[in-house]
Amino acid sequence: MEYIGDILYDDVLLAESGRLIIFGAGAYGRRILHYLERNGVKKNIICFCDSNDELSGKEVEGVPVCDVGGICRRHSDATYLVAGKYSKEMYQILKEKGIQKTHVLFV
Repeated sequence: MEYIGDILYDDVLLAESGRLIIFGAGAYGRRILHYLERNGVKKNIICFCDSNDELSGKEVEGVPVCDVGGICRRHSDATYLVAGKYSKEMYQILKEKGIQKTHVLFV
């Protein structure tokens, strides 16, 4: 894990070259998306990933939603953003898939 804390103090998220994946396409994931959009780094978002297979292949607010397993294999070097009441479980899934750069955020 790289960071745990308030999204407002996570300076890495606003770095221009960061490639970001938001885990969870629900309310918390959309909050993260809106924060990044307001701060001019929406272009750094590769996609949402979600463990709900019904969302895979769809879009949320113009951002594609991918399945967790596939996106972790293709983008293991990206920074993954996690928030919400299932953040512990999401973090564990990413850890099991070998993802090193995880930010657990309070939004």
